[in-house]
Amino acid sequence: YNPAIRRIDPDGTVSTIAGGNGHGLRDGPADVAQFNGPIDVAVAPDGAIYVADRTNRRIRKVAPNGAVTTVAGSGEPDSSPESEEPRDGPADEAAFGAIEHIALALDGDLYIVDGHSIRRLSPSGWVATLVAGHGFADGYREEARVGYVTDMVVGPSGDVYFLDVNKWIPGEVGRVATVRRMTPDGKVQTLYRDTPAQRGGRLADPKGIAVTSDGAIFIANTGHNQIMQLMPDGEVRAIAGTGEGAYLDGPSGAAAFSFPGSLALGPDGTLFVADQASSTVRAFMPEPGVDVPLAEVTELSRLDGVSAAIFAGSLGESGYAGDGGSAGEALFRVPYGLAIDRSGDVIVSDGQNHAVRRISADGTVSTVAGGNGEGTRDGPRDEAQLAYPGNVAVDADGAVYVVESGRRSIRRIAPDGTVSTIEEDVEGEIQTIEQGPGGSVLISREGQIWSRDRGGATTRVGDRYRRLWGVATGSDGSVYFTLVWSSSFSVHRQAPSGDVSTVYEDGGVNGGGMFSPLRHRLAAGPGGFVYVADADFGRIVSIAPDGTAAIVADDETPGLTPFKPEDIVVTPAGDLLVSDPWRHVIWKITIDE
Repeated sequence: YNPAIRRIDPDGTVSTIAGGNGHGLRDGPADVAQFNGPIDVAVAPDGAIYVADRTNRRIRKVAPNGAVTTVAGSGEPDSSPESEEPRDGPADEAAFGAIEHIALALDGDLYIVDGHSIRRLSPSGWVATLVAGHGFADGYREEARVGYVTDMVVGPSGDVYFLDVNKWIPGEVGRVATVRRMTPDGKVQTLYRDTPAQRGGRLADPKGIAVTSDGAIFIANTGHNQIMQLMPDGEVRAIAGTGEGAYLDGPSGAAAFSFPGSLALGPDGTLFVADQASSTVRAFMPEPGVDVPLAEVTELSRLDGVSAAIFAGSLGESGYAGDGGSAGEALFRVPYGLAIDRSGDVIVSDGQNHAVRRISADGTVSTVAGGNGEGTRDGPRDEAQLAYPGNVAVDADGAVYVVESGRRSIRRIAPDGTVSTIEEDVEGEIQTIEQGPGGSVLISREGQIWSRDRGGATTRVGDRYRRLWGVATGSDGSVYFTLVWSSSFSVHRQAPSGDVSTVYEDGGVNGGGMFSPLRHRLAAGPGGFVYVADADFGRIVSIAPDGTAAIVADDETPGLTPFKPEDIVVTPAGDLLVSDPWRHVIWKITIDE
């Protein structure tokens, strides 16, 4: 992209105010100044423009004559060695970490969203932190907590209004959109709190807020492609947009937006909208009393007849014990990866015990290798060391493959327990390792799936993709995989012939979709069903061959509250085994026919 500050005149003429001279950090005249990651701007009454220069970790100022200066930020990270608190002080000594948004008050105070903090640059040149620390809490300064602030504006009274998409709200799973207000003295109050979008919430990742002179609050409901208004009674209503992601001008109820973002109000009350996906700036005049139908909100159905029981481990109790005994009496410490070998034994990576363990078909637990402290030593099972083993897979000969901490090395445990390192310090993060067709092992790295056969030869499987994460193999040899973006989530199937088809697709977390933007694990079951373990949203979702998705288990399933599934496999009997690392157990989930 082009790191420049640009202007659109009322007649539509576009001009560059400053920058556009490549990425860098250079003050000076407009035609030589450089920015690096300018992410937000605020305009002063005299025409000066403040710029959030994110990558440079600085606040810059463009004077009316175009001269660029740095007004705050040392360029160093935002935490001193002695403290995790943001480093305040004189503007040239203060440190910023992840500047996201800025907003200017009439008195000259510049408010800055810096990660999970809200900070203030005063006209005197002093940076002070008003709210710091992730979480969700109202109150004064040190009492308040915020999540992910997606936009901010200063109202006519000097109060700061901001959108907080928060994942730390007690009792909620997933990200919850909130509208909050902070007074100039630092008191935070929540004005509106939604439910998670994947559970029917009205707001889906809103990214724009504007406040009129009489206090009306407008919101860009980004994921649902509408412009909303927060009413005095605390409810939200749609005022523009059909909810369909498209570019279409027209009356407010017929117009369409595509991921609307930042909002701005003109002097006459015109509302300007940054329509992100169409790369346009749209404008309309909000009309009092005009209601637009709310966008259709999707919520997954729930499978009936699902039960959950502990398959291995003791709920909430960690340790390293139980070899030679039953799975229900054994102790694990952060069980993570799962695999099932040809005999039906379950292989478990016992992460913080630095071991790989086996649960045999009769329920007996044993250690395959490791359990000798953290390390990288190869050798016999009782001498070898592992380092935070993660995902695991088993090949046709019964050898176990393990992805270790850092996701840049793969260890192999031979059937006799001998451990060797087959890949070390590889380029590119290893997303996962899974069992592949014909007893092979599939390795997903940097958007490419590789197949490793019993002899150690590797071949590429299909095309290279960006944001490829989960991988699973069907009984017919098909390979399933997920592509995860903030604005889309999809599951694809590569048939043995090499043909690729889309099994499921939605708008992602930013588009009001049903899956989180973080890691997902896949398992392929009988009848072409695919199961997704979504750790961030705390649920298991089934996807039928026709693309129908339904909740199998979540925190509403008896016994599973709270639920943070990590890996998932399907047993020969069709049950699901799910690792729950933070409660140190493996669940068995049964779906009645």
